[in-house]
Amino acid sequence: SVLDLWSTSMRRDTRPLVEGCTCHACQNHHRAYIHHLLIAHEMLADVLLHVHNTHHMLDFFGEVRACIAEGDGAGDGGGGALGGLKKRL
Repeated sequence: SVLDLWSTSMRRDTRPLVEGCTCHACQNHHRAYIHHLLIAHEMLADVLLHVHNTHHMLDFFGEVRACIAEGDGAGDGGGGALGGLKKRL
């Protein structure tokens, strides 16, 4: 789903960017603060969003590597390693 941090509805939203996320941005800052940083054109907004996105990309590709290494789903007609990844995620 798409999260519009520029939206005025984010002004008072004290939830993390993604519930349960373990990245620095989600553990230490909330949507309202990042909304404020974006509106104020503070560079920290870009840094926090980059940290969050990098965290998720590293997790995703770590899962891809694990599926490939395990041969998860390979050869069973289930889409190979990526078919196994879909089941894990």
